[in-house]
Amino acid sequence: MAALEGRGKALRWRGRMVLPEAVGMLRGVLETGPDEGPWRLPDEASEAAAWISPENRQGARPGDRVIARPLAGRRRRVGDQSLPEAKVVTVVAAPRRRRVGLVDEENRWVAFYSKAAPPRGGWQGLPRNRWLEVEEMAGGAVELRRDFGDASEAGQDEAVVIAAAELATEFPADVLRQAARLGDHPSASDLDGRRDLRSLHTLTIDGAATRDFDDALSLESDGSGGLRLGVHIADVAHYVPEGSPLDLEAYRRGTSVYFPGRVLPMFPSQLSDGLCSLQPQVDRLTLSVFLDLDGDGGVIDAHAVPAVIRSHRRWTYDEVQAVLDGAGDDGEETARLRALGELADKRRRRREARGALDFDSPVAEVSLDAAGTAVAVETRPRTLAQRIVEEAMLMANEAVARALSDGGIFRIHRGPRAEDVAELERALAPLGLGLGEEARPADFAALLRRVAGSDRESVVSALVMRALGQATYGCDDRAHFALAAPAYTHFTSPIRRYPDLVVHRCLKIMLTGRDLPTDLRRRLPFIARRASERERRATRAERSLRQWKLVRHLSDRRGETFSGRITGVERFGVFIELEGFQVAGLIPVAALGQEYFTFEAKDRRLVGSRSGRRFELGDRLEAVLAAVDERRRGLILELREPPPSRRGRKRRG
Repeated sequence: MAALEGRGKALRWRGRMVLPEAVGMLRGVLETGPDEGPWRLPDEASEAAAWISPENRQGARPGDRVIARPLAGRRRRVGDQSLPEAKVVTVVAAPRRRRVGLVDEENRWVAFYSKAAPPRGGWQGLPRNRWLEVEEMAGGAVELRRDFGDASEAGQDEAVVIAAAELATEFPADVLRQAARLGDHPSASDLDGRRDLRSLHTLTIDGAATRDFDDALSLESDGSGGLRLGVHIADVAHYVPEGSPLDLEAYRRGTSVYFPGRVLPMFPSQLSDGLCSLQPQVDRLTLSVFLDLDGDGGVIDAHAVPAVIRSHRRWTYDEVQAVLDGAGDDGEETARLRALGELADKRRRRREARGALDFDSPVAEVSLDAAGTAVAVETRPRTLAQRIVEEAMLMANEAVARALSDGGIFRIHRGPRAEDVAELERALAPLGLGLGEEARPADFAALLRRVAGSDRESVVSALVMRALGQATYGCDDRAHFALAAPAYTHFTSPIRRYPDLVVHRCLKIMLTGRDLPTDLRRRLPFIARRASERERRATRAERSLRQWKLVRHLSDRRGETFSGRITGVERFGVFIELEGFQVAGLIPVAALGQEYFTFEAKDRRLVGSRSGRRFELGDRLEAVLAAVDERRRGLILELREPPPSRRGRKRRG
């Protein structure tokens, strides 16, 4: 009983030992958003969450595992939710209190992420201007755990980001032992019960630097004007039993993390680069989805089957695009690629017709040298070769989502809140744009098409993405607003996303005609919630490191002039995204001119009191890089020259 109490499974309550849920208690880990609020307690026995107000926290802090008591009749409005209030009864366990940051010249703590600092004065005596990892100890003391190096020197950025995001870089010994026992190739027994598709012509299409090929495609004619598309996904679930060391480690990580020049994989290389990589001319186990299509690309039927394939060739995006642009012979392989390109175009048009959004922003790729320093930035547009893979994966994900009739994990996008739509409308008004009354997916899609190829495309796309919010994993809904899909899931990347692995398990159970086990069904909401949190953490780390690399890359170019467009307007200045870098810098309001500027929040613009100069979203400016703030990974810009007066400028249509 003491052991159960120590793990939060039992509670001393009113003189007896009870199960927390039996007396209406909530169990979970305290969560908090930016700026230390709001505090939420997702209950481990349901998908519900409770609000923990400051007076009811009993000294608990974010990350603590606690037991809390709901307060009868008390609720709190948090965003678009009405949450019941609760009071912490006991703290079951507290995580290690580690923070990453530095102490500046004025003895202030500069945190890498959170604004919160260690206990006041606890960092006295720590070295200045060096990136540090510290741990809070009992009594408010702070101990130095790691010194990453001088803040002005390159080379420590990746390690700092990894520590700040608490990402794992090494696999435990039992995980590596299990992976090593799997061998390099499927055994004869692994092929039992699988459809033999090794004679089917399959191919992979990936980036030139990709090493884990977890999806392959096939395309056949049915002889009557239709097609059968095969989407073959590495059968990771075959090698990773539920509850095994490999599975538990993948659950803890949640996702692979992709940094410039490095990947922190969810699985060891024996799986990610070996057994579950669909390399050419070797046998690989897959879970294959076949989609029967009509002449217009519509799905007539779909089914899934465990299989074994042998990929015939690995193609890169550039190679495929060259074929689509007219290179190559008139052989069977060339014809297959062009047929895939035509199918991708048809599918894109079908999705547009139903109202799906399509963000077609170019991607800035950062190249590093051996020391990890950014040496080049190349902006590459999305190509039809990439769309081939994207459209095939979208089709497979939708087909599997429809098949999960007995339940599973879905990729859910609930769409924007009313207040976010109103804010977007206010931001669009000065640009002469709007959404319409209903704000359906089709309305957002029409807006994006209206600005496609114009000088406002990147700004409007950023505004729309901000209004739409993030997609998450869940079990209580299946719809995806941005894709205008009634059901959607993630099935196509089980080697790098844990929810996909769980979806594979659910689908394989259903293919045998069985129902999902009750214990698995009960755990799905918790898996989904944790996967969403791990995804957010990974995305934040990826963006942080990319931003830091770009800022350092530009640090030697002070005084140079860059072109850019205003992507944000605040009371304190305007943010400019530099063309060709996809990184933003700030022009402080004091650098806009020798006059007072009024911030007009409704129209998101700054207006000069004497000149009438306006700085609005989408404006193109020439800016000089004045300074680099590496501590906060920011760029400080100045106007190249004062802009001409624009008093009374007409709104653009």
